[in-house]
Amino acid sequence: MAQNVYDDPYDQALADPRFLAAATAAHAGRWSLLDALWWEWHPEDPAPSGSPSPIHRLRELQRRVFAADGDAAGDHAVAQVVRELEAEIVAERAAATKAITAAHADLRRRTAGLPHDVPAYPTAPAVPSIAPAVDGSPEPTMRNRSRVKKVLIPVVGSVAVLGILGLKYNIANHRESNLWPVLLVAVIVLTLIYFGREMRR
Repeated sequence: MAQNVYDDPYDQALADPRFLAAATAAHAGRWSLLDALWWEWHPEDPAPSGSPSPIHRLRELQRRVFAADGDAAGDHAVAQVVRELEAEIVAERAAATKAITAAHADLRRRTAGLPHDVPAYPTAPAVPSIAPAVDGSPEPTMRNRSRVKKVLIPVVGSVAVLGILGLKYNIANHRESNLWPVLLVAVIVLTLIYFGREMRR
C-alpha cells in the first residue's frame, strides 16, 4: 500500500481534496475543520485563517486564575470560563481526531493494493498510442505479410515451373530458345502489377 507522505493533517487536507472531503463529512465539531486540523500540530499558534488558538487563550486564562500574581485569582467567573474552554477544547480535539481517522481510513481504501513507491494520489496511466497509417487507420502489418506470402508463392512457383519446362524444351529440341526468357519476364511483370494492387488495398 502506498505510504502517506504527510504527517501534518492540515497539509494533507490542502493537498488531497478527497481527504478533506472525507474529513469534512466525519467532522462534528463547531470549529472550522481546517483550523482544527491546524491546531492538531500547532496547538498554540494562530490558524492560517487568522483564528486565534483556543489553547493559547486557555493558557492565558489559567495564568490569570492560578498564577501567584494572577489578576483573576479567586475570580469564580473567570474560573468558570476556564472550565468551559477546557471542555470545549477536549470536545473539539476529539471531533478533529475522529475526522482525521475517518479520512485516513478513506485514504487507505483508495490506495489499497498500490506498491510502496506509488504516490497516494496517482495520476491516470498513459494510454499507449497506435501509429496510424496514411489514411488514419492502424497499419495492418499482419494482413500485409499475408498478402506478400500470397503473391510470392505463386511467383516462385511460376518461375520454377517455366524454368523447368524451358529446360526440358531445349533439351528435347537440342537447341536454345529465346521464348522462355520472354515468358519469364512477362510472368514476373504481371505478378508485380498484381502485387502492387494487393498492397494498396
